Amino acid sequence: MLDGWAMQQRTRFLKAQTIQSRVDLVRRFAAFTKEYPWQWQAAEVEAFIDHLRSGQRPIVVSTARGYQNALRLFMEYVTDARYAWQQTCEEKFGQAPVQILHEWEHRRPRCRVRRRFPTRPAGL
Repeated sequence: MLDGWAMQQRTRFLKAQTIQSRVDLVRRFAAFTKEYPWQWQAAEVEAFIDHLRSGQRPIVVSTARGYQNALRLFMEYVTDARYAWQQTCEEKFGQAPVQILHEWEHRRPRCRVRRRFPTRPAGL
């Protein structure tokens, strides 16, 4: 799964460092849960992020959002029917991976600076 996801990212021209950090994060999450991607549930992502946000060196919100996004992208890959991971996992393990992170679940940062731009006269 990780090799295929890395290849997908390379064909989208992402930098090797970006790809490696995302793959490493998925491995960290798997080690945290002690489960395989087809067994993961949303509560485990919440526990993982909470763990990282509450330790001695808590991660900042922007890092947590980046982690959530990377995990969501991985789950999009393994749940995309074009790659057949759901079917393969269902056949081999009796359980298919599901998307555990959804875009609407994560608050987007608001613009801190509100600018008022002058309006142009109607004829311009």
